[in-house]
Amino acid sequence: MTGSRHRSNKELIGQGLGNLAATVIGGVPGAGTMGATMVNKASGGNSFRSGIFQGIFALIAVLLLTPIIAWVPIASLAALLMVIGWRMIDWHAIELLKHRDTMLDFAIIAAVFLVASTYSLIAASGLGVALAMFMFIKEQINTSTVRRHSTGSRMFSKKVRSDLHREHLTQVGDSTSIFELQGSLFFGTTDQLYQSIEAEVSRASYLVLDFQRVQSIDLTAGHMFERIQNSLAQRDAWLVLSRVPGKLPTGRNLRDYVDQIGLTKHPRTKLFEELSDALEWIEDDRLSKLEHQGNDDLALALHEFDLLKGAPSALIEALNKVYETKRYSNGSAIFKHGDPGDSLMLIAKGQVRVTLKLSERQTIHITTLGRGQFFGEMSFLDGAKRSADISAIDDCVIYSLARPQFDHVVAGNEQFTVALLMRLLETFSSRLRHSNEELRELKEA
Repeated sequence: MTGSRHRSNKELIGQGLGNLAATVIGGVPGAGTMGATMVNKASGGNSFRSGIFQGIFALIAVLLLTPIIAWVPIASLAALLMVIGWRMIDWHAIELLKHRDTMLDFAIIAAVFLVASTYSLIAASGLGVALAMFMFIKEQINTSTVRRHSTGSRMFSKKVRSDLHREHLTQVGDSTSIFELQGSLFFGTTDQLYQSIEAEVSRASYLVLDFQRVQSIDLTAGHMFERIQNSLAQRDAWLVLSRVPGKLPTGRNLRDYVDQIGLTKHPRTKLFEELSDALEWIEDDRLSKLEHQGNDDLALALHEFDLLKGAPSALIEALNKVYETKRYSNGSAIFKHGDPGDSLMLIAKGQVRVTLKLSERQTIHITTLGRGQFFGEMSFLDGAKRSADISAIDDCVIYSLARPQFDHVVAGNEQFTVALLMRLLETFSSRLRHSNEELRELKEA
């Protein structure tokens, strides 16, 4: 009514202390009421001080003015109470009858009012809480627990693949089914969720369930996931779980709960920290079934990189003399955001992860690059500081080609320089298209 913030905890503590003081001097405990507050507000009182003065004046009236107040006719007090009661009516509640969507809210208000008027305030409070719980469960049941459904032909990991591998993954991707779940998974939503994914359980080779937006899971939902797990295992299919929250805002550890019900212990189930990591594992598993060519354990020679294909042999020999071979162990940092550098880094062996740091504890995975690919091209072209963090995933062998030495070697060979720049632009274009696909998927979700 005054537009100020209501501190109910402080008010209850004050009321409790007041009741304790009343019992000490032989008084009777009381409860909060709106009547006196409405009179106070109607008389111009807006701050907490008006409540203090109201209490002081009431005490003075009881102690000193009782003989005078006794002469006030009860009928006039009844009229006063009727005016106060009229002002206490929340007429906004009547507005709820105008719309079909809010009629149920009005019915709850009316039910609480009738019980409070005919039985007791305590019973009305209990009824209100019960009806509010019913409405919450009803709302949860009618809310979809599947935020987005996609397939492996539309959603890919952040690992950069060759055109041949990307084409193969697109062809076989429909047998990978990806569900991003949300909300509360409990007995009221379990049947709805199972109906949403039942068709995919019977046909998918890889069923991915992403839990990032899940708020809770109960035992009924846990049994449903076990049922899905067993159905997939009978067909030698995989259940892949990703982004299971370690700690929810409620304090519950959802990952421990998933472990306790045995979901992660099944041999045909995988658990990953990130959705992209889950998709990357599925893609690697699919590509491993292709005919293997070459030996990934051997470091590529400089002339074997696609970026340098078509370069004259004399130019390759000259570049072989100026690049620097660097070795990085698994998990070590290659460079960090803001580091100076003008070198183009070619991955002869292993894989690297590109990330952006959002805070001290949070990073975002941009992409994963493997053998035969390159990074650091932006600093190589413009000489600016590094724009991301790069770390080794495997034991890596990387050829570092500094811009000054490169310019010296290719001086006078404009044709090769133009061809190299065109390949860099093609790579930029391919990575940008991949980013656009991810943005489109997010928008459609």
